[in-house]
Amino acid sequence: MKFTLLFISSVMLLQSTICVVTGKAIDKEEGDDPNEYPFVSVVEIYENKEDKNPTVYKLQAALSKNSLCAGDDCSNGQGTQTYPSGSQYVGELKNGKRDGMGKYTWPSVVTSKDGSVASSPTSSYVGRFREGEKHGKGELIWRNGNRYNGDFTDDQIHGYGMKVYADGRTYEGNWKEGKREGFGTLTLADDSKYIGQYRNNQKHDETATAVFINLNGEKWFVKYKNGKLEESARISLGDWVVKQD
Repeated sequence: MKFTLLFISSVMLLQSTICVVTGKAIDKEEGDDPNEYPFVSVVEIYENKEDKNPTVYKLQAALSKNSLCAGDDCSNGQGTQTYPSGSQYVGELKNGKRDGMGKYTWPSVVTSKDGSVASSPTSSYVGRFREGEKHGKGELIWRNGNRYNGDFTDDQIHGYGMKVYADGRTYEGNWKEGKREGFGTLTLADDSKYIGQYRNNQKHDETATAVFINLNGEKWFVKYKNGKLEESARISLGDWVVKQD
């Protein structure tokens, strides 16, 4: 009984000393490079520009029917596939497709469908494949220095993972079809944090229960809608003291 009363009184004390101060949280705009997931338009590459009806594949889901194969067996087991575009895959194969653990490397520049030269935003992917697509745990590296380590589903970032940005930011949390979606933690370069919900790759938490912690350790309840800060209230925890009998 004494323990129960002590617990209840401690909780009441903590609740009574929470002080919410009106104001505005210090926040910074942030987002993904538009050349990263998801692509606005998929870059397509000719595998053989001499053909009248060349085989075309997508930059992010390259599966060549005319790949050059090294090793004893290009259909099953370990192998190396080199694509006319300059891309290369080294790893496990099943029925001629990338399946299992492997590494896919993109060229620095590619030839687009109209013959123009375009830069490849991605550098390499190391991880699991299924039927030619990224599927399972893996790490994707972009040429701008960003990198993602976590879940992939059907060739897209999907599930749980961490993305480390070249500018010092990190996001760890849930993803849906290449976008931040659901609960996650964004840590900025100055070590301030946003802890809350995302929707369609943007901060979105209309319950005002998301928390922003600035570089000085000050905590704020924040309300976001479609990436825009709508309301905030600073939380004062300086008076939290548990009295002892």
